[in-house]
Amino acid sequence: MEVKERIAKKKSIEERQEGNLQGAKLHMKNSLQYRKWGHATEKFRMQIEGVEMKLEQAEMMSSFTSVAEDIVGTLQGLQQQVKMPAISKMLAELDFGFGALDSVMAETSDQLELTDDASSTAVSEQEVDDALAEVDLNLSAESLTALPSVPDAETEDIQIEDLEDEIKKLKKSRRI
Repeated sequence: MEVKERIAKKKSIEERQEGNLQGAKLHMKNSLQYRKWGHATEKFRMQIEGVEMKLEQAEMMSSFTSVAEDIVGTLQGLQQQVKMPAISKMLAELDFGFGALDSVMAETSDQLELTDDASSTAVSEQEVDDALAEVDLNLSAESLTALPSVPDAETEDIQIEDLEDEIKKLKKSRRI
């Protein structure tokens, strides 16, 4: 993904240097999309590793639970034969501990569910414009000349209105 991101950014810079704003925007959007996909892929990989760790912990807890249940069974048999209050207290504490262990296992199961948020990889026009403005800044610093800035939506609308007004004036002057 990183290689494709760099290639798309390079194409965007080349298009911008040639004065093709639409081509520069297209390639910059692709570059930003590859970057976000790379981040999302890395995040997913880390979540999978987290799930793997939790599954290993759950497996160890399951093994422990099996051994502990055997111990409780043995102690219950001992209690029936000996009838000591200390053993009864210890068995009650073990039963309480297993209840807490069950809640830990339930919480682990809840955390195993993954979410997939597609909006985290979406690229907005503002992000593209910001990235192109950064490219323009770098290019103007390299060439010591300023490039026309990437217009924001409001400025672009005003420019379009001005051009439309100018066209109307020209049409009126031709009719006269």
